[in-house]
Amino acid sequence: TESGIFDPQKDEEGIYPYVVSKKGCEPDTALISIIVHPLPQIDLGQDITVTFYDTIVHLIAGTNIDQYSQIEWYINGGLQDVQDEDMDIVIDDNKEIRVVIYDENGCEAMDTLLITVDFKVNIYVPNIFTPDGDGINDIWRLGFKGYKPDMLEGAIYNRWGEKIIYWGSNDNIEWDGTFKGKKVLPGVYVYYIKYKTLQGDVSVLTGDVTVVR
Repeated sequence: TESGIFDPQKDEEGIYPYVVSKKGCEPDTALISIIVHPLPQIDLGQDITVTFYDTIVHLIAGTNIDQYSQIEWYINGGLQDVQDEDMDIVIDDNKEIRVVIYDENGCEAMDTLLITVDFKVNIYVPNIFTPDGDGINDIWRLGFKGYKPDMLEGAIYNRWGEKIIYWGSNDNIEWDGTFKGKKVLPGVYVYYIKYKTLQGDVSVLTGDVTVVR
């Protein structure tokens, strides 16, 4: 090379003359074959956000080398007992995934992936149901997207403020449109739901539901 120093990132592989000289002596030249191995590359993909609690995520360390001497997986800085190019992990909190791969020549590559958990509570509360015994939309119940928070208590009231039904922390929050074993009149009823998130925050959800017969 022009500089006299071989740079594998700039110079091409091939046969290069290697000249050794000492002051006052004739230089000696040898031909050296230099092979440049490609640097290993690894790709975990883009950072992701999951909305489901205890979601299982399958990770693949995409690489450009067929064989590697070692691979290391780290989760939040902790080395994992995994020697494969892929792994499954349960996401119960935000995690930083780092993978390091070494090729047979001792070169290494690293990539990092951030997995963020969206702990937002998504509760679907029906605003109308038809408890007429036809097997369709007969029960008023909550729906959840993602994880189900701890339900602390809930109640439904009629227009006069009378409590129609009450649920405790261990009860399923649902209603069949009856009060003391009798069908309630069609109309609007008010619900009150108290729940606790994974972070320990207590929230209250209120609204109304219409009974149609």
